[in-house]
Amino acid sequence: MKNEELANQNEFRENDIDFLSMLKVLYQRKLFILLVTFFVSLISIIYSLQIPNTYKSFAVLVPVSSNNTPSASSGALTSLANLAGISLQREGVSNKIISIELMKSWGFIEEFIKKNGLEVEIFASKGWDRRTDQLIIDSEIYDTKNQKWLRKEQEFTKSEPSSWELYETFIALLNVSEDELTGLITVSFEHFSPTFSKKIVDMLVDEINEYSRLDALEKSKKNLEYLNKQILKEGNVTTRGFLYSLVESELENKMISEVNYDHVFVTAQKPMVPELKNGPQRFLIVAMSALIAMVFSIFYVLTVSFFKDLKITSKK
Repeated sequence: MKNEELANQNEFRENDIDFLSMLKVLYQRKLFILLVTFFVSLISIIYSLQIPNTYKSFAVLVPVSSNNTPSASSGALTSLANLAGISLQREGVSNKIISIELMKSWGFIEEFIKKNGLEVEIFASKGWDRRTDQLIIDSEIYDTKNQKWLRKEQEFTKSEPSSWELYETFIALLNVSEDELTGLITVSFEHFSPTFSKKIVDMLVDEINEYSRLDALEKSKKNLEYLNKQILKEGNVTTRGFLYSLVESELENKMISEVNYDHVFVTAQKPMVPELKNGPQRFLIVAMSALIAMVFSIFYVLTVSFFKDLKITSKK
C-alpha cells in the first residue's frame, strides 16, 4: 500500500511539473501568442467591415379557417355529395400546409422571380446605397446600362443564372415558419436593401393568396361543369334536387373566391421597412476569430516545445 501511495504521489508531482513547465513555456512565448491573436483579430475586423449590412422584413399571417367559409364538404351537403357519387372536399388545414410548402418550392419561386423580373436584384446585387435607396449591382456579373449578363460562360454554366441558381439564392434569404402553439405563420426575407426586403414579403403574401384563389376558382369551375352534366343525365327528381343543392353551395364557394383576395392567409402583422440591420454579427465574427487564433497559437507553441524537448532527450 505504501509503495502504491508513493507511486501516486510521484505521478501527481510529475503532472504538476509538466503543467508548470507548460505554463512556463506559454509565459515565455506570450508575446508570440498575443501578436498572432492581435493580427488575426485585426484582419477579422477589416473583413467584417467589408461585409455589407443585411435587413430582414417579416409578416405574421393567420391561416384562413375552413370554418369561416361555406364548403361543399360541410354538414348535410357531404351526404348529398356522397349520394351523388362525387367528392367536393376542401380542408382549410390542408390548404395552409400546401401553401407553406408551395412558398418554399422551386417551381413557385422560379415563376415568382420570372413574373416580377427579380433576377438581377436577387443574383447580381452586392450592397445597398442608403442615400439613393438603390441596390448596388455587381458590375462583373451584370451590365445595368446594356442590361446584359457578364458572367463568364463555362461548360455547365451560362452567363445568365440558371433556374436552380436563382432558387438557391432566393431560398437562402427566405424563411417561412409556423408557430406550433398559435398556428401563426411568419414569412421573412433578408436582403441588402430594407425596402426590397419588405417589397418581397408583400409580393409573396399577395402571390400565394392569388395562387390559392385562382386554384379554387378553377376547381369550382370544373365542379360546376361536372354537376351540370350530372343534372342533365339524372332522371331521378330527388337526386337532381341533391345535385342542385351542391351547385348552389359550389356557387357560394366560387363567389367567395372571386371577392376574397385573402384566400388562404390574412395578414395579422404587415411587413415594415426595417431600420436596424439583421446582420452580419461583426462582434461574433471578431470574437470567434480571436479565440481560434489564440487556441491555435497556444497549440503551436506547446507542440514546438514538445518536439524540441523530445529531440534533446533523444540526444542524451
